[in-house]
Amino acid sequence: MVGLNKVYNCDSLIGMKDLQEKSVDLVLADPPYNVGKDYGNKSDMQTKEEYLKFTRDWMTEAYRVLKDDGTIYVFGGLEYISHMYLILEEIGFVFNSWIVWHYTQGAGRTKGFSSRHDDILMFTKTKKFNFYLDKVRIPQKYYRKRNNMAGANPGNVWKLSHIHYSESERTQHPTQKPHALYLRMIMASSKEGEVILDPFAGSGSSLFVNKKK
Repeated sequence: MVGLNKVYNCDSLIGMKDLQEKSVDLVLADPPYNVGKDYGNKSDMQTKEEYLKFTRDWMTEAYRVLKDDGTIYVFGGLEYISHMYLILEEIGFVFNSWIVWHYTQGAGRTKGFSSRHDDILMFTKTKKFNFYLDKVRIPQKYYRKRNNMAGANPGNVWKLSHIHYSESERTQHPTQKPHALYLRMIMASSKEGEVILDPFAGSGSSLFVNKKK
């Protein structure tokens, strides 16, 4: 049984197996990128084979628990994002959008170009899914007669800054995502009263946004 506003402190694979089939409306997944970050365990330090198996296992469970009109958003790092795309497709998810989260600051490099984005894959359970564009429209940049005066579609490049170290919402989590990022996904793909699953809660940003929105 899915609990309302519940945090389950357990292995995500074990926890998802306890959820009923087709009981979740939206999945927000920000798994470890397998790049050696210290989360207090070895979850981000697996071999390639181990990580891909782990990815397939949790995505398979996500497919099982997601409703037929539901959506899944998956964050991924450069090394594995293409693998994630293929695994989602092979499991049976339907591709919708490859979102680029563009931020203004990132790790500096002296050889090669510094990274200034993360990738977010948006897949759906079937071709018939819920999407609430009017809830996430942004101001029009230029006026044209054809413009929807309620605002524009934000597109698949989202320019949102990292959380600055001085901000009140900042935690000690090494890969915390900004609240605005989660808010857009939640507002676009769910409505009040629906069930949202975050199998990798991390700093709890998605939980905070869901509670406050």
